[in-house]
Amino acid sequence: MKKIFSTPTVPFAISTIKIFLCTLYLIIGTFSLHATNYSWNGSSSTAWGTSANWTPSGVPGSSDNVTITNQTNNPQLTADVTIASLTLTSGTFDLNGYSLTVNGNATFTAGALNGTASTLILRGGQALFGGTEINPVVDAVVNTLKFNGSTFNSAGYFEATTNVPGTSNGGCTFNDEVTIKRSYTGSGIMYLGYYAGNVYNANVTFINNGTKEINITTAGYSKFNQNVILESTASGGIIFGSTTGGVDSLASGKAISIGNGGFSAGTLVLRNFVQQGSTTQTLTLTSSGVCNVIDSKFDGQLNATAPSVIIKGSTFNGTVHVTQNGNLNATWDGGNTFNTSAYITNTGTGILRLDNTTPNTFYNLLYLNSTQNEIKLCMSGETNLYGDLDAQTSWVNLLSGTGKLVMKGNYPQNLKSPNGIKNFKIDMSGSLSNRYVSLQGNTTISGTLEFVKGKITTSSTNLLTLSATASVTGASDTGFVNGPIKKIGNTAFVFPTGKGTDYRAIEISAPSGSSDAFTENTLTQRKL
Repeated sequence: MKKIFSTPTVPFAISTIKIFLCTLYLIIGTFSLHATNYSWNGSSSTAWGTSANWTPSGVPGSSDNVTITNQTNNPQLTADVTIASLTLTSGTFDLNGYSLTVNGNATFTAGALNGTASTLILRGGQALFGGTEINPVVDAVVNTLKFNGSTFNSAGYFEATTNVPGTSNGGCTFNDEVTIKRSYTGSGIMYLGYYAGNVYNANVTFINNGTKEINITTAGYSKFNQNVILESTASGGIIFGSTTGGVDSLASGKAISIGNGGFSAGTLVLRNFVQQGSTTQTLTLTSSGVCNVIDSKFDGQLNATAPSVIIKGSTFNGTVHVTQNGNLNATWDGGNTFNTSAYITNTGTGILRLDNTTPNTFYNLLYLNSTQNEIKLCMSGETNLYGDLDAQTSWVNLLSGTGKLVMKGNYPQNLKSPNGIKNFKIDMSGSLSNRYVSLQGNTTISGTLEFVKGKITTSSTNLLTLSATASVTGASDTGFVNGPIKKIGNTAFVFPTGKGTDYRAIEISAPSGSSDAFTENTLTQRKL
């Protein structure tokens, strides 16, 4: 049997009413979504909610755009307000203890935004702060941030969320605590001081969760008058200063440190960074974090620990503790000056080169300790050491470069280098009685041994050995070896020995075997 489906008949009146209601709904919706551009005229009063104060007449709503300029009566909120966009080009806008939410672009080019007990909430495409005094608390999570010369008198949270985080001219002053964050993982660099530095008069936190850097000061001079806190969890990292002249200065008694979120990825670059005062600075980076200190100055103690640490062209007036603990090779170009003790440790599997192109100068103790891979010193030029050298293990390598270790102190110095030294020079100052270097353990020289001023004090348990490739120059009454010395090889050789203030050399003819070894204290001394 055939089954027949039938459609119920809808009465004409009911169908017509439904169509009418749907059409009316669409019309109302269209009008409600249409944005009106309101300009403040202040013709009636300061009340935001008075229609006569606006052109066209009305009160801006959540979908409307607002422009404010200086008028006889400047606007004042009487309740919390939400609008689509805001432009303040002159005059004073008082939030009066309420919150203002802007869901589109917010542009401040002059004037003042008042209300210290108020909150400015920005959730739009761009927030541009240029030449305006901002007194409310700012909570900004926007696509693009631009800081172009404003003053912020209350706390602020600023987060850029897109691939174009913003290029800021700089020239701002932050008088209360501020957090600046980049959260997007795209390719755009976030510049905070592209043409001029900023002044931070309260604690500032920089957070980067993106794949490109936050550049703090590209040009000009930024001042940090309170503490600086850093966090980075993606490859972007945080850069202070620039090769074009940006300088950052940390005030005396203040600290730069890593925040609770850690610095587990990306590179921290402290370039042209000036730390004033004796406060200890501690930077601990983890996972794949890299710490670079370039052309900077630290007056206080610096403790830097990271998977990779690179230091170049910097001056340290406080004690330095550097620990590299990762699997990356780190190459220092060198050119650093350490005015107090330097403790450099490599506990990772990567190589640490300390002076690849330019030697460093150490005015106090140089302590080197490596446990899994090499620390390389004396790669190039003359490394001047005015204090002791304490190389803890044979992983400390002074053999592979073309450079020379030069002892320059004006008081007695100690030398410990269990892996030996390639090129060694003694050129000490001070009184004659203080010009000597005492070996702490056995040491082998494989390149050149050069005497200018100063003696090397040895013993049977702190023996100086010259390998078959070693040569000696400059030995005299002002420079010689005071104690036993060993020579390996099959060439004639003059031992640079002496006693007291007299140079008393010992000469041997060529031994027969290339591995023959002679020690000076088994020979008969004669004055040459």
